[in-house]
Amino acid sequence: MAQRESTLSSHDVVWNVIQKELNTTYKYMLREPYLGQMLNTTVRNMERHICSMVSFVDTDIDLQPWERYAEASYVSDTETSLDLMKLMRDVMGHASIPAMHGNAFLDKYPEVLHDIYELDKGMLYLIMGLPAWTPWSPVISAHNARRRLWEALDAQQVAMDAQAKGEDPGDGWGDMEDVSPFTRNRNEMYRDKGFAIRERGELPTTWALIINSSLIVYWQILYILDNPSLLAEIRSEIEPHITIHKPMSIGRISEAPRITIDPEGLTTCHVLKATYLESLRLSAQPWSVRTVGTDVTLKGDNSNSNYLVKKGEYVTMPHDLHMRDPAYFSDPAKFDHERFLVRDEEGKITGTDMKTIRPYGGGPSLCKGRVLAERECLALVAGVLAYWDFEPDEGTRFRIPKQLKTSAVARPDGDTRVKVRRRKFEWDE
Repeated sequence: MAQRESTLSSHDVVWNVIQKELNTTYKYMLREPYLGQMLNTTVRNMERHICSMVSFVDTDIDLQPWERYAEASYVSDTETSLDLMKLMRDVMGHASIPAMHGNAFLDKYPEVLHDIYELDKGMLYLIMGLPAWTPWSPVISAHNARRRLWEALDAQQVAMDAQAKGEDPGDGWGDMEDVSPFTRNRNEMYRDKGFAIRERGELPTTWALIINSSLIVYWQILYILDNPSLLAEIRSEIEPHITIHKPMSIGRISEAPRITIDPEGLTTCHVLKATYLESLRLSAQPWSVRTVGTDVTLKGDNSNSNYLVKKGEYVTMPHDLHMRDPAYFSDPAKFDHERFLVRDEEGKITGTDMKTIRPYGGGPSLCKGRVLAERECLALVAGVLAYWDFEPDEGTRFRIPKQLKTSAVARPDGDTRVKVRRRKFEWDE
């Protein structure tokens, strides 16, 4: 994804030379104080979006962008029906994209999130190398989405280059003061190394920022909602770290209650964390690729099932096979967050243990943004469950859909329609 097809043959050596410099820029997203700054900006965005997540209006023009994407249907002044997966994807995206690229980026390119989703639908086709002229709609859509994403990201690089020279970055970009240190330092490195705009390929990081966490929060919330006693337990656990503020009111008119989320405090919520890990185990589909350093024989049950892998060949390890293996996880198809909880001799919960799951891959390819992703997910899930009530659009139980294979985290095989209401707080009684 990082390079255009036209540059693959001529610029691979250049990318190898600067790989060390590229890797050093990740400190602006993974280490303190930058990790805290990025997370703080994302969570502040979440707090605003959670309060306005549902509008309860019956005119499309007055809906929030994530409501339109989630196909919101007005039920009453206190209730709306919409698709949970689409809602959570867009709310997460509208919080995290501005935290990395600044608010102007999403204002100028409002379809960026949906292009990322479309790209991910066809990611496996791109990895297979199917060209844009392949007469198959998913392949064509993936190529078109990737092209539009490149154009948007290239435009920001042009604007940042202009600003660095003291020039006007162009209409709509503003002062770009809210662009993250990570994005700024990547741009500086590209300029210092003489990279042309089309050689920079900032798509992989933006894709990874969105595609994993935005689906995990959907699965985590759905699994929790499907277990009322677990939902009550989590709401009790997160209560000290979530504050819902009484709104100002004039007569019978009042604003929406504000919410404050303490992401650091949520790291001590072990049950919430265990549901995150179990959601990853059930829905993450990571895989690692390694080059074989020496001939090795993989032994089966007998000599006829042995397999020789020769030096220089590639081995692909799909971690989801292990994470669903009954030899390691009892009843692997069942959601059971208890498997990750650690208890003392008296049965008190003292922490969580990931055990042998590898939802972030492993080794040199271990996901660099895993800490940020985890804290983002915990913050959004906690905030949404503290602020909103959900019920199935039809029936009395939530339907856990089958999963569709993607490049990272599984998508559901259909809609998850839910009815949403704001929870009643103490001042509502």
